[in-house]
Amino acid sequence: MPRLQWEFTFYEQRKDTLVVLVEGGPGYSVARPDTAVEGFDVPFNSFYENTAQIGLGYRQQTLGGLHWGFQVTGGPLWYGGHLTHLPDERYTVGLIEGRLQVGRQFGSIVLGGAIGYGEPFNFKRRSVVRPFAGGFLLGVFADWR
Repeated sequence: MPRLQWEFTFYEQRKDTLVVLVEGGPGYSVARPDTAVEGFDVPFNSFYENTAQIGLGYRQQTLGGLHWGFQVTGGPLWYGGHLTHLPDERYTVGLIEGRLQVGRQFGSIVLGGAIGYGEPFNFKRRSVVRPFAGGFLLGVFADWR
């Protein structure tokens, strides 16, 4: 899922920065399992996961150009899916995410990779598509200052 993030610095030293961040983005599946429920004929036609979050983060920029940091965010998650033999599912739940990032600065741009985990809460236990919401995150980022 692509995300767009804005960071607002509220404390900055020579190398260390604490930020408040706002982030959001849409997500739609490009690959799905043949069935949403293992052992049953429940074809999975589509899945979406959209979010808007706010949180806190730490960033460090070394003199050698290495950039690293972490963040914790939370906010609403709108997710759902279309299943062939069952009614469509649409839910709004809370989501908490944590993410680590490492990159390198090139002039005024930082390029790098990120890994994290997102956990939905307050979800419907009878949901067929719930196991597909949240989970591990792996991505790339670009930051310009």
